[in-house]
Amino acid sequence: PYTTPLQSAYDGAGYAAKVINTGLNGQTTQDMTGLLATSNRRRAASQYPADKRVLVAWELRNDIVLNAITATQAIDNLQAYCVAARALGYDKIIVCNTIADGSGNANFTPAAQVAVNAQLAARYSTFADYLVDLAADARFQNPNDTTYYNGDRIHLISVGYAVVESLIKPVVDTALAAIA
Repeated sequence: PYTTPLQSAYDGAGYAAKVINTGLNGQTTQDMTGLLATSNRRRAASQYPADKRVLVAWELRNDIVLNAITATQAIDNLQAYCVAARALGYDKIIVCNTIADGSGNANFTPAAQVAVNAQLAARYSTFADYLVDLAADARFQNPNDTTYYNGDRIHLISVGYAVVESLIKPVVDTALAAIA
């Protein structure tokens, strides 16, 4: 849902940008990698062949929770996804780290979040161009804060997604400017 305010920001500034959200609830990084080869995802990467293509990947939590894997395995899976996306023609790749999660899931404890975010910070530059540190924003430190979080204490509400957009957009702008 952060893609809706991102599209609005570009529309309001008069840019001819097309934000395409290909994410689905409940997907793991492995699911996303498998779907890159489908016609839908391939079209998203190549339907505007003369344009600049920037991918924003925000997924680690589902991989850890649903696949019961370690932080290292989750980053390995994200790396495979980014490498596959680059092969499809994405010019720049932005990755986002995880935010606080109040689900109580045994696989995604606060310590697991810290571990995966630390590994992402250490490794992202080997497979992506930019990192958006969502976890550093104070608004995403307390999953009980219903100003930003949904009652499930995992997902955000529109105000929270607007914050995500405000953190991602400047990085997307930088990425676009860096593409020759």
